[in-house]
Amino acid sequence: MYSVAMMEEGQRGGGRQKEDLEGLSSGRRPPRRGGSPSSYSVLSNPGESASRGRGKGIDLRLSFNFGVRHQHCAKMINRIPVALIACGSFNPITNMHMRMFELARDHLHQTGLYEVIKGIISPVNDRYGKKGLVTAKHRVAMVQRALETSDWITQDPWESQQEQWVETVMVLRHHYNVLFHQHHTKNGTSPESSKALKQADLSNAQSVAPRLKLLCGADVLKTFNNPNLWKDEHIEEIVQKFGLVCISRGDVHPQRFIYESDILFKHRHNIHVVTEWILNDLSATHIRRALRRGQSVKYLLPESVIDYIQQHNIYTAESELQNVNEMLQPLKAQHSMINVLND
Repeated sequence: MYSVAMMEEGQRGGGRQKEDLEGLSSGRRPPRRGGSPSSYSVLSNPGESASRGRGKGIDLRLSFNFGVRHQHCAKMINRIPVALIACGSFNPITNMHMRMFELARDHLHQTGLYEVIKGIISPVNDRYGKKGLVTAKHRVAMVQRALETSDWITQDPWESQQEQWVETVMVLRHHYNVLFHQHHTKNGTSPESSKALKQADLSNAQSVAPRLKLLCGADVLKTFNNPNLWKDEHIEEIVQKFGLVCISRGDVHPQRFIYESDILFKHRHNIHVVTEWILNDLSATHIRRALRRGQSVKYLLPESVIDYIQQHNIYTAESELQNVNEMLQPLKAQHSMINVLND
């Protein structure tokens, strides 16, 4: 702990200390301005005696630490705020789903360009038509319980509450508009000044509206190449206007999917690939299978989620037959359009 007097002294001698620190970083001994040579020593052990270096070594060390902290704060201020959103079934939500958010946040922070301000989980609508998809009522409730341990990831049930299935790009537009208006409300500005906002100086983070990036696994990135599953114009908008943070795990190589897609390759600069080095081939499909067979899923899901599943007996042989003869909604929509063109 250092005194106010030390801080004031550091401020008065800011220019002199800057020269001294530059000398230290380059390996040169700073010029002596009184006192013994040892008065410029930097104590490497916080527990060393104050008598060593006659006290001024401590002063220099504290001033150096203060400068490092100041630079760190300045770097955080200059960063672009980002919200991460994950869209999916969450049937059920697993520890790996939440782990993806942590990996993505670490990666974006380490780029030095971004500051992740929040994470958003958006469970898919019941009308998506995926086999074994239990009702949004249960999936939303499980996500809510899983997020009780997180102080920065939230859930937004908007997508699941719509009367029809909502395309991913529409979900992104909705949440970006919410972030955009929240930003203006917080800063007391008008949304109509969006042009001025886009031209704002990035050195002032308060003037920059938050970005929204889609968080996904490499398996989702692979589906971009599946015929008729995604519209090309939607892929273009998602990657160009929003951007992706893709978590890679196991033997799946996102770079190959990016290379094989002209759209993804074109906007590859806006795709962040994050490798999960701690291998964990955990999937909701495996979880549901274990639950149907009465096997333990402890330590794979949050305890609160396991309790909810057991309480409501959610995953059974019958639940897995849900939508068994249904076509996925995006494929159904594309199929209907093809039929119209053929008529």
